[in-house]
Amino acid sequence: NGSFPERIKLLCDAGMDSMRFSMNSVQEELYNRYYRPVNYRFADVVESVKIAKERGLFTMINYLVSPGVTDSVAEGDALMKFLGETGIDMLQMRNLSIDPDFYNVEMGIKERGLGMYPLLERIKREFPKVQFGYFNRTKEKFFPEGYEKGWPIK
Repeated sequence: NGSFPERIKLLCDAGMDSMRFSMNSVQEELYNRYYRPVNYRFADVVESVKIAKERGLFTMINYLVSPGVTDSVAEGDALMKFLGETGIDMLQMRNLSIDPDFYNVEMGIKERGLGMYPLLERIKREFPKVQFGYFNRTKEKFFPEGYEKGWPIK
């Protein structure tokens, strides 16, 4: 899942059209607490995302969301930095499906989040070309007409 950047290069060279990487957070400390990487580092995953995008692949993050973590000020700021540095095409937001109270204790979160809607608005304001989705699209539908202006949904 992005842990070996050199292998990502091989996959890109083999002709893949798109790639998706799973992350619970774009903050290294929170990522490491959840995934507990062995034989790779958070930086390897970020590098893999950048490689996929630089090589022209439609690049997605399978973003595992949880209240209080995903919508925290710190995560929002880190996400804006990550989006700016990687240029990903889509955030596929998925419920982490874990008790948020337990998860927040494990992640060291003590504050309430701001809510997802303000975060999504901020993303679209700062990165209008980032798409929100839930499933993989065929190559022909990577960039549907009007995707930059399809938010907020009313």
